[in-house]
Amino acid sequence: MAVWQISARPGEVIVPVFVLEELQKIADSADLLKRNRGRRGLDILNKMRKTRKDNVIIVTDDFDDITEVDSKLMRLAQRKGYQIITNDYN
Repeated sequence: MAVWQISARPGEVIVPVFVLEELQKIADSADLLKRNRGRRGLDILNKMRKTRKDNVIIVTDDFDDITEVDSKLMRLAQRKGYQIITNDYN
């Protein structure tokens, strides 16, 4: 998972819990490169939460019928009318 942004309103960043869980899973990986990517993603998110304060919103919406995080993001964005911005190359 790379740096991304999902927003409902300009300047607002929506972070689904399933994305946090995926970042944590990657950060805990035995693979050094994956672990570094996951930790970097968590660090970026923490910096955003500190600098943007009220503009970073954690949401608990989830889709149990979908296992892939990217597909969950797509469904969340479609249902809520959010825009997704990413540099994830996977």
